[in-house]
Amino acid sequence: MITIEQLKDVRERTEALNRYLDIEGKKIQVEEEQLRTQAPGFWDDQKAAEAQMKKVKGL
Repeated sequence: MITIEQLKDVRERTEALNRYLDIEGKKIQVEEEQLRTQAPGFWDDQKAAEAQMKKVKGL
């Protein structure tokens, strides 16, 4: 059985990990980058479009 102290420790570690990984910031960044891929004329410049898609995939 897990104790309250263990639960608090897990919660603190999870919060610290979320801050370190900046999960919310990454979600926002992914959304912004995906919006760019939906812009009219996005595929007009094939090389730039491919670079953008790699950037989105890397996030």
